Amino acid sequence: MEQANNAPYLNLVGTKTPGFSISHSREWVACGIRSDANIGLDIEVIDTQRDVLALAAHSFNAQQNSELYALTTEKQSDYFYRCWTALEAQLKLRMHCQDLRHLSHPQLAIAVCSDKAFAQTPEIIDVTE
Repeated sequence: MEQANNAPYLNLVGTKTPGFSISHSREWVACGIRSDANIGLDIEVIDTQRDVLALAAHSFNAQQNSELYALTTEKQSDYFYRCWTALEAQLKLRMHCQDLRHLSHPQLAIAVCSDKAFAQTPEIIDVTE
């Protein structure tokens, strides 16, 4: 189903609705489900040619921009994608984030947040094979 702001949600008849979030970037799609809490998920393909400074200037707060500019060029991309995916995941959660995790992937920046603490870091299950 789709909510007023176009964010999809699960509506399972006769059961407690699980936390659910979906994200895509280029050819990648990610879905997160949590049975005991709400979640927000965001993925972004890491593009080293992207003008991260220009995007950050329009999207990040003063502290984040200051921290970004203080980094070497090599580290700016990683910092940008960690902040960007964290912000998007928190927006999708639509409530206070109690726990935010960044997941490791060679091509993607991935952030998942929840309104309850994670007992362990969420697992990536790749179904492309």
